[in-house]
Amino acid sequence: MDARPPSSAEFTARQDSLQPPEDSTNVLLVIRGVLDAEEGPIETYRSLIDAAWGADDPATEDLAVTILVDEEAHRTEFRGFEKEYQND
Repeated sequence: MDARPPSSAEFTARQDSLQPPEDSTNVLLVIRGVLDAEEGPIETYRSLIDAAWGADDPATEDLAVTILVDEEAHRTEFRGFEKEYQND
């Protein structure tokens, strides 16, 4: 596999939901931006786990599982914040 990450000149940011909202006091929009931003890494680590398993690379698989757990914990925490602010 000859994949490599994009260089800074090739990288295009696509995190529109993380742009500051017009109303900077809208905490719910910020929370939703964070939730949206968590989905990419979660998907990436799940794919990495599958690829590492398929390549019989338990060290990479274990590392990706550890990081995935952290990312999913972040998402769960912010889902709680979202629920709390929706009820206000």
